[in-house]
Amino acid sequence: MSSTELRDALQQAANLGAVLDALWAQPAANDLWRSCGASLLARCLDLAFRIYADENVHGKTTKEWTDIE
Repeated sequence: MSSTELRDALQQAANLGAVLDALWAQPAANDLWRSCGASLLARCLDLAFRIYADENVHGKTTKEWTDIE
């Protein structure tokens, strides 16, 4: 990546961080923001669990994964 592309990527990450901070770390501005923040968190967690459950990540079959306590 060029230095300009790196700078732009870092700015994009910083902007996302500011949005997530407003949604999850600061008091919600109103009920709509609270609901949207909770929905986004649920979707992020769902995606993270789906990725983590991929056999290529941990080398276990679905059966082995679900039997872990």
